[in-house]
Amino acid sequence: MKSEICLNINKSKLCQINGSGTEIGIIIRQMELLGINPAPFIKTAAQDLFNQYGHNAFGYSQEIIQALNAQGDKQAVKIWSKIAKYLSGCNASEGLIFH
Repeated sequence: MKSEICLNINKSKLCQINGSGTEIGIIIRQMELLGINPAPFIKTAAQDLFNQYGHNAFGYSQEIIQALNAQGDKQAVKIWSKIAKYLSGCNASEGLIFH
């Protein structure tokens, strides 16, 4: 299933996320099967979203999760839920800090 989700950001710009949640899920599953921890990949995605959208990134991730749920893309929901978990910490702090 191809996921295409558009969010109206700041009423003036459109954030469009294209790609297959299934393909992303396969990549992460392959990483796990090879003994590679996908957490740094997910953290990097969360940091990038926070850098682009600041404290709004968490809300956007929640909208994406809802849309993916409606599409029935469970693998993509799982991944975005992990991204949202990292972003949720940004609401109470100045940003994500990774070491």
